[in-house]
Parts: sequence; C-alpha cells; structure tokens
Amino acid sequence: MQIVTLTTDFGYRDHSLAALKGKLLSIDPSLNIIDITHGVTPYSIEEAAYIFKSSYHLFPENAIHVVSIFEYYSKVNELIFFSKEGFRFIGPNNGLFSLVFDPLPDLIYGKPVQPDKSYPIQSAISTVVRKMLEGEKMETIGERPNTITTKLNLKPVVGKHEIRGSIIYFDHYGNAVVNIDRSLFDKVRSNREFALYFKRFDPIYRVSEHYMDAEIGEPICKFNSQGLLEVAVTLGKAKDLLGLKKGDAIQIEFKR
Repeated sequence: MQIVTLTTDFGYRDHSLAALKGKLLSIDPSLNIIDITHGVTPYSIEEAAYIFKSSYHLFPENAIHVVSIFEYYSKVNELIFFSKEGFRFIGPNNGLFSLVFDPLPDLIYGKPVQPDKSYPIQSAISTVVRKMLEGEKMETIGERPNTITTKLNLKPVVGKHEIRGSIIYFDHYGNAVVNIDRSLFDKVRSNREFALYFKRFDPIYRVSEHYMDAEIGEPICKFNSQGLLEVAVTLGKAKDLLGLKKGDAIQIEFKR
C-alpha cells in the first residue's frame, strides 16, 4: 500500500484539505494518506520545515512526502519534486526544502501551478503523484527549474564563553524550541557550569532530563527528541507563562 504523507497549512475547518485528499484518493482509493500536520501557521515555511524535518525520515522507504505551504502574497507558483534517502518529495519552490536538506539533491524537477485551474495546488500535486504512481520518470513529469529558491536557517552566534540563540518554534505544549543543538552546546560548554538567560527571568543553571524535573510552574531547559534545546515550564505553557515569542533571544553563558 503506497504511503503519501501530507504537511500543510490548510487547517481543518475549510475545504482545502478535503479537496487534496479527494483528488489523491480519486487516483487510487487504496492510498494510505498520513497527516503529518495541517496546523502550520499560515505561510510559515520555517515552521513547516521544522515539523517536517522532525518526522519524514521515520516513515517506510518509498513514501511520497507532500508539503503544501505556499506564500500566496508572492509569485512563487511552482512545484518541485525529487528523490532523496529512499523517499520522493513534492512541494513548493519557495526555499522550504532548503531548510530541511543540506545540501539539496542535484536532480530536482519542477512543474508550474496553473492558477486558472479549479483547486490549482491540489490539481498540481495530484497530477505529480499520479504520474509517480504510474511509474513515470521524474524527468518526463516536469522540467529542471531555472532557479531553485533557497533560504538560510537562522544560526546561533557562538563565542568562547557564550552561545546566543533564538526561539524558532512553539510546540503544542507551549515549549519554546531554540536553534541550539546538543552537540554545539556540549562543545562550547566543555563540562563547564552555565547560566541560561531569557527575558528578565532568573537564569536556568542545569539541563533537565525530563519535563517534570522541577516544581510545578518552574522553568526548565532540556533537549528534545530532535536534539534541540527547549525552554519549558513544568505542567505549564512556557509561551504564555513566560511571555515568550518566536525570535526571542536565548543567551547561554559558560563559566570562564
């Protein structure tokens, strides 16, 4: 049974998601359509990239991964598709995949989204999926795009005695995900004591192993399953209780 995963900002209230699933199931009613998420903040390719990167590789090989996060205020109306790591990927040519893969594969193909069609995005995606399922080679499904749009991941600033990162995402529980990974933290820390500062709150002095490692309502920091640092609150939402926002600075200072 062919697996097709969907990652979109369609939400669940309107008809956009149902239209996409309807077109896909019209191709093959036996498709195993898996929802990664449809709750991406509208147009946020950075948020979609984080969620998608955290999950796509856990699926069986040969899965087709569809991502639909189009910036409607821009002129980007092109699908790209490619193979990598035993999977096939379909999504917009707006830099999203460059936030997931470094480097991008050499062989990427594209197909325009026809705005005059009914359900243009759904139609373009389902056409590419259908041709893939029919065994058509990617080079005959589309053409090599003139340009592959890329974006840069926001990197932390690193010094000998400090790391300055920023919040890139809030999960369902209100935990703040920071763009500092465990390997960088351990390398700069070098077994030294540290203090993690955010806003005007008291610093955090230790890395917790579990979300329940502090009293209820107390802030902690820990590394999540993706290896990224999180600021959380035991049995609370750090986003609300600490007044955190995407882009807020997180400063880690190490003992000299």
